[in-house]
Amino acid sequence: MKKIIDNRRFDTEKAHLIYEWSDGLPEDSESHFTESLFRKLTGEYFLYGKGGANSRYAKMGKGPKIGSFTAGDDFIPLSRSQARAWAEKHMSAEAVATEFVDAAADELVTIQFRLTAEEREKLRFYALSHGISISAIFREYIEQLPEVDSY
Repeated sequence: MKKIIDNRRFDTEKAHLIYEWSDGLPEDSESHFTESLFRKLTGEYFLYGKGGANSRYAKMGKGPKIGSFTAGDDFIPLSRSQARAWAEKHMSAEAVATEFVDAAADELVTIQFRLTAEEREKLRFYALSHGISISAIFREYIEQLPEVDSY
């Protein structure tokens, strides 16, 4: 499933599935719904939810079903803190700790630098073909740098 929201692409086939959760109702129940937490290659999180005509994902019917609800689905972009809150509600503490490391080193900073268009495309292609983010490429490179006595 794919959707573009605010010029940002969300694709369940390209993103990393972190966890799937079900409300526990029978799958044929009109109130049943499921939610899946995903992380994009960019590090962004989103939920993909789907459910029956009486669920939070219900859609207003079209055509002859105007005025009634039908089963539906939706993409919900999440901030890191929103994704963590969802995970803490639905996942084990160990799984949350694995996905959302609490170390101070986990705080990310943004840097800017210049690349040629060719270098940028080469970097993007490498990241996509290896299923990792561009940030992860830089993190891996930095991890390989020799230790220094002080920064």
